[in-house]
Amino acid sequence: MHADDDETTERGSAEPLWADGPAGASAAPAQGEDPPSTKDEHALPTKVCPKCSVAERTRGAFCAHCGASYDRAAARRRRPRPSRRVTLTLLAVVILLAGGGVAAAMIVQHNNDQKAQRAHEAVLRRRAQERHLEALAKAAADRAAAAARRGKEEQDAATRGVRRSLVNDLRKAITKDARQRVDEGLLDGPIYGTQCDPIGGGNASNLDARTGRYSCLAYNKKNNDGTISGYGFMATVNFEKFTYQWHLGNS
Repeated sequence: MHADDDETTERGSAEPLWADGPAGASAAPAQGEDPPSTKDEHALPTKVCPKCSVAERTRGAFCAHCGASYDRAAARRRRPRPSRRVTLTLLAVVILLAGGGVAAAMIVQHNNDQKAQRAHEAVLRRRAQERHLEALAKAAADRAAAAARRGKEEQDAATRGVRRSLVNDLRKAITKDARQRVDEGLLDGPIYGTQCDPIGGGNASNLDARTGRYSCLAYNKKNNDGTISGYGFMATVNFEKFTYQWHLGNS
């Protein structure tokens, strides 16, 4: 019986005072102590995220909300920097965009310059055409004026010719009359011809004169000094009616 008691005592002393729970389970808290979770939570430090500004009790190094590091210096150190290739690519894009903007501005300016040039050339062409038309009109007017002048000159020349012919007819008529008077014994002959000179500008060449007075000489003598002598007649010519009249005598 003593042996059994010793065996029981040895077996009892080897057994634990409470049964083990599941693996990893913690022992029950002692009386007067907070539960481990609550105690651990109050023991956690409060950290403020430098990125999202969320405050949280945690021992972690990274924010559970945004994943940023609580270590500001580490966050700055870990801030990603663009690689050289990315930097060059971005620079090339910027240059390309800037160049594209400059090219677009140059294209717009070129188009505007071309429009202005075309408008200026159109104005020049219009002015040249206007000058050409003015020159044509002036040339036509000059030709018409020249033709009118030639026509008037020809008409005036024809009128003067008619007037001279009228005065010539007057001389012939006076010569005939003087010779008839010689035949009648009133004048001494022979009568060689008649010379008529205008008095006071009323001559055949003055187209403004409607009538003209002439002093005529039916000469029967030619002097050695080149002068002539004879009988004087006074005559009047109406250039509008193409008539004339005369009488013997110088008054």
